[in-house]
Amino acid sequence: MSPTEARHKAAMTIAMEAGALALAWQRGDFGPMSVQQKPEGAGPVTLADQQTEALIVRQIRERFPRDEIVGEESGYHEGRASAPRWFIDPIDGTRDFAAGGPDWAVHVGLCEGDAVTMGVVFQPRAARLTWGVLEGTPRAGVVDGDGEESRAHSLRAAAPETRAPRVVISHVGRSLRTEEMVTKLARSPHQQLRAGSTGVKLSMLARNLADIYLYAEPKTRVWDTCAPMAALLAVGGVVTDLRGAPLAHDDPDAPHLRGILAGRTAGAHAWALERLLREASPPAGL
Repeated sequence: MSPTEARHKAAMTIAMEAGALALAWQRGDFGPMSVQQKPEGAGPVTLADQQTEALIVRQIRERFPRDEIVGEESGYHEGRASAPRWFIDPIDGTRDFAAGGPDWAVHVGLCEGDAVTMGVVFQPRAARLTWGVLEGTPRAGVVDGDGEESRAHSLRAAAPETRAPRVVISHVGRSLRTEEMVTKLARSPHQQLRAGSTGVKLSMLARNLADIYLYAEPKTRVWDTCAPMAALLAVGGVVTDLRGAPLAHDDPDAPHLRGILAGRTAGAHAWALERLLREASPPAGL
């Protein structure tokens, strides 16, 4: 078993254990989750986020003590020089989570330098896990359901589109800029899908439930994108910023300032990018 494969198997186990803990918090098993707002408009954080991340970091440290870890809530955990770097988002979609909604996910991703190499996205409310490994021959898969009822299968590269593209965006916190761009890509309401976290939306593309994901704000971070990108890239998808440049993961402190544009296939991404650059060019700040 390669080192990346060993980390992949561990990540699946860790993500599901972390998801069970977060779900218990959402059910109220541990009392109030104490929702607070982060500084500078960075969004909400709860005790559930903090304790779920602590579990993930502890589990990784026990298995891979020399690896680096970057968590959304706890920051940088040093490892040896040139070690693989984990990016952790314990509850991606905290706003939906704190409101009792289902559209949130646990992210456990891995990078080697600036390259995404592995990722697991687990949606506890749906008992839905999506994963991707980019070492060697890219591969991706899903595990849906709990226990004896679970079903696992591989994801394959998607066929070219034969219909109008389905564009998925956030169902909360959308900006006018995002809405204007989406209308250039999906003119009919039935083509516009709404979902919660970044991980949920990118997993929808990997699972062929949507074709394009667009986010026009400079707010997402490396822990939002690392894990779900792995599955989408493994099935032939493309993820860039709104100008077509790759998303960087080498600086844990740097947000994706020019937004996100993801396509289920290279063709879907190229189609969307051409229209955005031609018809809905991003503002000068992006």
